Amino acid sequence: MKRTLMSSWQRYKPLTFEVKNYDREAAVLLGLTPIDDEPHVVLIKRAEGLSTHAGEVALPGGILDPSDYSLEAAALREAHEEVNLAPQYVEVFGPLSTFVSRWNVKVTPFVGFIPALPTLRPNPGEIDEVFTAPLSFFQRDNIQNYTRLNYEGRSFDVAEFQFGGRRVWGMTALILTDFVQQCFDYEVGPKEVVV
Repeated sequence: MKRTLMSSWQRYKPLTFEVKNYDREAAVLLGLTPIDDEPHVVLIKRAEGLSTHAGEVALPGGILDPSDYSLEAAALREAHEEVNLAPQYVEVFGPLSTFVSRWNVKVTPFVGFIPALPTLRPNPGEIDEVFTAPLSFFQRDNIQNYTRLNYEGRSFDVAEFQFGGRRVWGMTALILTDFVQQCFDYEVGPKEVVV
């Protein structure tokens, strides 16, 4: 499976957005692991009591720390802190398109292959749940709705999904759909809206 994912990854071309204005930088890990001969992505559900992103489904990751020597290191550190996924279990392929969140944070996702998924444990108080979802789920047939996102005068309709009773939307859906559309030819978006 690693060879197939790497081959798909090599077709990936980052979306070109001029990222001008942002307050902080963050990185997330789009961790892929084989389950029943199909690539699955590791996702988290943030704790309900958090001041931002409470109860939201996301990719493991967070804000760049002064001790991080790179954005990739930040993504791996955060995955380890949030779900106990140690960096030695992840082979990073590289970065995806960079986006700016509604909180004015520049987010860089990194794709990583996890050949054998270790036991993951959510960090109490920060993460309520860690789970996996098949990449094949994130395509047009499973779209529940679209959310309009605006950035630098451009508007995008981003797919929204329901997986196992969990809402996958916003930045997480944008990253996932960008990846699966380019690497696996799934039809999902994001699609720019001409206003």
